[in-house]
Amino acid sequence: MKIREFAENNKLRLNHWFFSTDLTYYVRGGRISKADGIVGNILNICPLMTVNNEGRLIFKDKIRREEKVCNRIVENNGKSLRMMGISILINAIFLCRLV
Repeated sequence: MKIREFAENNKLRLNHWFFSTDLTYYVRGGRISKADGIVGNILNICPLMTVNNEGRLIFKDKIRREEKVCNRIVENNGKSLRMMGISILINAIFLCRLV
């Protein structure tokens, strides 16, 4: 029961940062134009995104190359490390190193 209470009390404090290396589905879904998708894929643009408390997708930044996006995710999680705990930073580093 304590785990459930903790999850309910802290669910709005979570930060979900993620990115995509393929813009094809954003073009198909109408989020970006076809020209932007083609240019973005050629230039290796990876959109950095988050989800707000209402569950809506928010584009935060456009960054070239996966490595730079991973570094930005780790940097963003490091800023909120004091509030959320060290496990988030470790998860971000681990997931980005797998890419």
